[in-house]
Amino acid sequence: MKCPTCGTEGNEAYCLSCGQQLTGPANRDTLTNLGLANWGQRVGASLIDYLVLLAPLIILKVLLGSVVGAVALVILEAAYFVTQWLMYDGRTVGNRVVRTQVRDETTGGAITNKQALWRYFYLEVAIIFEIVGAGAKAPTLLLLALAYFLVDLFFPLWDPRNQTLHDKLAKTIVVVAP
Repeated sequence: MKCPTCGTEGNEAYCLSCGQQLTGPANRDTLTNLGLANWGQRVGASLIDYLVLLAPLIILKVLLGSVVGAVALVILEAAYFVTQWLMYDGRTVGNRVVRTQVRDETTGGAITNKQALWRYFYLEVAIIFEIVGAGAKAPTLLLLALAYFLVDLFFPLWDPRNQTLHDKLAKTIVVVAP
């Protein structure tokens, strides 16, 4: 983390050069003692990741149609997110840009293959409901998809560990990367 006062890089709670507090008690996870990513960092990382996936999304929907294209997109996104989390120490392209990473909620260590797969599945529940709802012309599923998406998106704003629903279910946290 970079000190806002003097610019020194470090992983401590206080800057080793000037003593400036880098992460306050509210931003530190009490179990792992890692600095928790804030909501803005999380949203920023997600926006960047979906910008990376935007061109393939458009191509798949145009070539394959909306429902088949959406299913292909879910598969493409699974490959993108799961491999990035596992191969790059819990960091997608978006996480690397905003300097955050996904970690195990108990140990603070790297996430497992199982956690990466579950985290992706729970992240995409809203899209899965949307695909099924659109294909079955079921507005109730579309409303459930929207409700899940909104609750998941805003959950970190009131959660003490800044976790989303998909974090809680996969047993992960998002922290400030060293």
